[in-house]
Amino acid sequence: MHRLFFIGMPGCGKTFWAKQLEDTLGWKRFDTDELIVTKTGKSIASIFESKGELFFRKIESTVLQDLIEVNESFVCSTGGGLPLNSNNFSLMKHNGTTIYLQASISLLLNNLKKEKEQRPLLKGDNVEEKLQQLFSKRKADYEQADYIFNVEQLTLSQILTIIQQ
Repeated sequence: MHRLFFIGMPGCGKTFWAKQLEDTLGWKRFDTDELIVTKTGKSIASIFESKGELFFRKIESTVLQDLIEVNESFVCSTGGGLPLNSNNFSLMKHNGTTIYLQASISLLLNNLKKEKEQRPLLKGDNVEEKLQQLFSKRKADYEQADYIFNVEQLTLSQILTIIQQ
């Protein structure tokens, strides 16, 4: 049984690569943000607005714990902040393989330009500056992943190599 957890900044391609693996391998695909929306019946932005980030992070941890109970191979795209909780990171590493999808700020900006208002931590002006600050805070945590790939050069075969080991 394999469990892959994609981690990284918003807009780095976690969902894209999870879908690629779902299509290629036929594994179940999970997205922690989608699971939170399903569980609460509210959008991520709405949760942040009404209950705050701390409440959101608690739900995020609960969703991850529930996901670990799935007894089959799967691929999961996580919310960008999920690995910052050391318990979450430990849970992923002990129950699967973590893959950090590294991307430049310019690529992130390009990927997020249409949806920045849906992302609570990036709302408003100075999105580039906000991304840079988030990246600075998160980089050391992300780099604890089992594998690190630069998304601008990543191929599906590189990810498949991990699974075959």
